[in-house]
Amino acid sequence: MGIVAKFGGSSVKSAQAIERCVDIVTNFPEMDLIVVSATYQTTNKLEHLTFELLEELHKHHKNMAFYLDLDKSIHQEIDATTEMAKNLLEKKEECELLSWQDQMYCVGEMWSSWLFYGAISKKLNRDVEWLDARKIIKTDSTFGCAIPKVDLIEKEVSQLSEKTLYITQGFIGEDKQGRGTTLGREGSDYTATLIAAAKKSQAVVIWTDVPGISTIDPRVDNQAIVIPQMSYKMATTLAEHGAKVLFSKTLDPVVKLNIPVFVKSSLEPNSPGTCISNQSPEGNFGLAIKDKFVTFVCDNAEELEMEGIVDRGDNFLVFESENAIQLARDIHQNLIKDM
Repeated sequence: MGIVAKFGGSSVKSAQAIERCVDIVTNFPEMDLIVVSATYQTTNKLEHLTFELLEELHKHHKNMAFYLDLDKSIHQEIDATTEMAKNLLEKKEECELLSWQDQMYCVGEMWSSWLFYGAISKKLNRDVEWLDARKIIKTDSTFGCAIPKVDLIEKEVSQLSEKTLYITQGFIGEDKQGRGTTLGREGSDYTATLIAAAKKSQAVVIWTDVPGISTIDPRVDNQAIVIPQMSYKMATTLAEHGAKVLFSKTLDPVVKLNIPVFVKSSLEPNSPGTCISNQSPEGNFGLAIKDKFVTFVCDNAEELEMEGIVDRGDNFLVFESENAIQLARDIHQNLIKDM
């Protein structure tokens, strides 16, 4: 069955960070497919790319390849990817913006996945293969937020070898005309769960720079508490209302199959992190912030009455404030007093 893993941009932001990730993979022989995001901030830079910035990004990835002492073929792939970006940049005025951006976003994912592939190929004594995600993530032509074609993804994934460790890219796909698409910004988690569902995987592990999903963003309140276990519904509600740990559609492919999704820190790989499944211990809660709104999520929210509610659902309450961060902090402090 195997495990699908995803390493986020913050986990592969430097050569040293990639080395940490490679060490993690060596300790998880069950991993049979790894989704790699673009290195930290690269996607943002590609969105506003200039020739000068392209040269800077190329140099950054080449330096990482030199530090990792990667094979000449990896350097050639990085160079070839840079040429692809240069050609796209030259043709920008001829293209529809969202279509152009989707094609350009592929560049960052390819740079990082080639680095990861090169580094892990040196370390592991097993068959490792670089896989172009566009060959398996088939979508419609809604550029910027493409809808995956699940039946076609299942067909492509079924042809993968069970004995090979595949290194692929996050959030990019391809429509039936062969044009690059994306599942939406921050959608690399979604790539991982789409593939895991198609493979009927044992689990998905999302490696990031935080120790799991917390009761509140630790940058808002440093007394945030990592939630060891939560339901698919609770995690999805938090994501839909502004929590940044997961992409809002991430869990859709795995819910019916009950494939657990773990959120763990690549900086503290031995920490338990958060397990998302159909189980949710009583008393779980989380807070999300989006614009002027604070959303309190818990399984029995429909039974609660609190001052200032502007919207509610069966597992969430929404509050509004001009200072949403302070409101969220105050609510959180009141809640943890009783824990």
